[in-house]
Amino acid sequence: WWMQMKSSYIAKAVFTVWLSVIASIYLKKIDTTTPGEGKGALDIVLAFVGNYGNFESLRQNLKEWEGRYRMVIENAADLIILMDSGGRILDANPAALKTLGFERIEEISGKNAGDFFLNEQEGRSTVEKYFEEYNDSNRPFDIKAKTRYSAIVELQAVMNTIAAEPETMTILVARDVTTQNRLNREKEELKEELVHSQRLESIGKLAGGVAHDFNNYLHAIQGNLDILLLMHDIKDEKTLKHLEKINNITDNASKLTQQLLGFARKGKYRIDNIDMAKLVPETLALFSSSALDTEKTELICELRKTPCRIRGDAVQLKQILLNILINARDAVEDKKNAKKIISIVLAEAEDFKDIFELSRKNPDFSRKNFFCLAISDNGCGMDKETLSRIFEPFFTTKPTGKGTGMGLAMAYGAVTNHNGWIAVDSEVGKGTSFHIFLPLHETE
Repeated sequence: WWMQMKSSYIAKAVFTVWLSVIASIYLKKIDTTTPGEGKGALDIVLAFVGNYGNFESLRQNLKEWEGRYRMVIENAADLIILMDSGGRILDANPAALKTLGFERIEEISGKNAGDFFLNEQEGRSTVEKYFEEYNDSNRPFDIKAKTRYSAIVELQAVMNTIAAEPETMTILVARDVTTQNRLNREKEELKEELVHSQRLESIGKLAGGVAHDFNNYLHAIQGNLDILLLMHDIKDEKTLKHLEKINNITDNASKLTQQLLGFARKGKYRIDNIDMAKLVPETLALFSSSALDTEKTELICELRKTPCRIRGDAVQLKQILLNILINARDAVEDKKNAKKIISIVLAEAEDFKDIFELSRKNPDFSRKNFFCLAISDNGCGMDKETLSRIFEPFFTTKPTGKGTGMGLAMAYGAVTNHNGWIAVDSEVGKGTSFHIFLPLHETE
């Protein structure tokens, strides 16, 4: 009967009335001996019932608000982590658990937040710096977190103190900005590439106009020189020697003009069906025999076994390969007491899909319609500033008299004229890689 009375509201009410009657009798007795304001049984019952009702209402309101806050926190997309003053994690919402690689709060509760948040400036894992600088400042700060699986997550966070007993607590609210930061970096890189491409396009137009006018002057010089030799029987050897020098200089200037026209994509092209799997070995044979010391430098070549057909100019395509190989040879010459390696790979674009996706000029381009000619060396490499200017005409890092600065400019113009593009990756002291993407002729 006692258990039934504890679980029944009516039984509690009856017990309360009974207790009130006894209390009223007791108070009545006190009132006869001690003068004062009397307390009736009904007053006590009403006061008890009223206080109990207020208590139930407050408890219901508290439960409702707790449920609301819990629902907001558990469904929030941002990371919410509750810590004590020492950085020990007390609680975390599902978004924080998921980001850090955990499933249950028990797996992370009690651990120090410094085990997850990185302070790159001091080279150690800690949250003390952020407690000192940003707590209660309402200033967002960037921080990196290391997940359970050692992945790095970039966060933007704020910290605030919560007054609680027996000690204060700190709440950290953070937003995962890893994807946003990566997209921003890619956007900046694409912006730089666009500006670089526009600058090269402007230089190309200028170079084309100058080259045409300069070519006309060279033809005039060469024509007048031929007429002079034809109309006059010159027997003075010194005079003939000087005229021969003029002829040679004119020829060299004419070749430079052709390179300028190639960069400006205004040169003369003879379009044929070409198999790059055959053209590359022919070019390498010419390069190895005339320009490469095979005893000091190792040349590695991996070619696609099936035909690799392209519509283009064989002379220009050979010139592209030769110019890049000559730069690779010059780059490895500076290496001392180390193995010098130049490698050439001709393969499907699918084999270089990461580079293709990052560098392609048109989102509609498909890897199956392109092939890649990759030329790499383990030479001196280039810094970022040099890398941004390598395709500019007459820009060279070689000593005076060793290079004209037109080799890579001509390669850029010729590749662009064949509806392709060049992706370059270089690091100082580790070498350079050129990836030339050109369209296959098997597909439109």
